[in-house]
Amino acid sequence: YSAPATTVTLSLAPPSLQDRVVMVKLTNWGEGIRADELPHIFDRFNRGHGATQNAIPGTGAGLALVRGLVKKMGAKIAVTSQPGGDRLWQTSFTLEFKLHSKSTQVA
Repeated sequence: YSAPATTVTLSLAPPSLQDRVVMVKLTNWGEGIRADELPHIFDRFNRGHGATQNAIPGTGAGLALVRGLVKKMGAKIAVTSQPGGDRLWQTSFTLEFKLHSKSTQVA
């Protein structure tokens, strides 16, 4: 859903020593997600405003599947979308993975 000639950015924030959380952020510029749709974006079979009118293919299952997978991994996912310049919106998906220490025993 990125606008033509825009950049999709993937960034990784290293874990902090205090909370041991790794953050992965995917950001793009495009149509954006309306504020009233944000709470429902991960609902099954939810399709954004104008998806049918604009002939955007899909069933609305993708982000629900992503949320389920992220939850299964013990992580969190969040989304923000806000207007920027040139009628484009900046949309960001942020994943938070908690690091777990694993002890190994040497025989």
